[in-house]
Amino acid sequence: MTNGRTNRNSYGYQVAVSAAGFAAWLIAVATICKSYGWREQLTFLALVPVIITAGLFVQHFRLPVGLKFTQDRIVFTLTDAIVLLVACWFGPAPAVALAGIEGFTSSRRTVRRLSSDLFSSGMMSLAAAAASFTLGATLHYGFGEEAGTGLNRTLLAAAVAMLVGSVVQIAMNVALRADRRLSYACSLPDHEERHDVRSCVGLFVRAD
Repeated sequence: MTNGRTNRNSYGYQVAVSAAGFAAWLIAVATICKSYGWREQLTFLALVPVIITAGLFVQHFRLPVGLKFTQDRIVFTLTDAIVLLVACWFGPAPAVALAGIEGFTSSRRTVRRLSSDLFSSGMMSLAAAAASFTLGATLHYGFGEEAGTGLNRTLLAAAVAMLVGSVVQIAMNVALRADRRLSYACSLPDHEERHDVRSCVGLFVRAD
């Protein structure tokens, strides 16, 4: 009975995250269609294969301790860095849309279970939304600059905002996976196990 209740709770949580993430993704797509010009829309379309391709190139390295290697692995990828760059230079909507697509395709390559794919997409969309709005708030209140279309941000402001956004993105991923039993119930792929504040430069650590 306990296992059945746990599975029901995990399934309900999975559905809630998937629905909320899909709603955020739909809002992002609608915003792109309504508020961006056709040149920006073509740019976003061109970025879709870029971020999908970036997700294919993942390198794993085990962390050494003395003369031995631990079970901890460093995973190099650029997908979250691309999402943060898009959030900084184009705004939250394109970042959320790209993150949702990348989460779905990455899960699809490894799990191929629709429920897990939608959960992965929803989680990445929500994390990207939180990171994007935090990034924008950091630019606005910390430097008097705005996130959005155009290269009108200073390097320091962009770097600090992306770092803060990266921390929030990781915190959201950790929070959404707080119950580790959900990982078993949903068969989460490796790319959802990212844990390092250095993700703003494409570096992530996963503990097996």
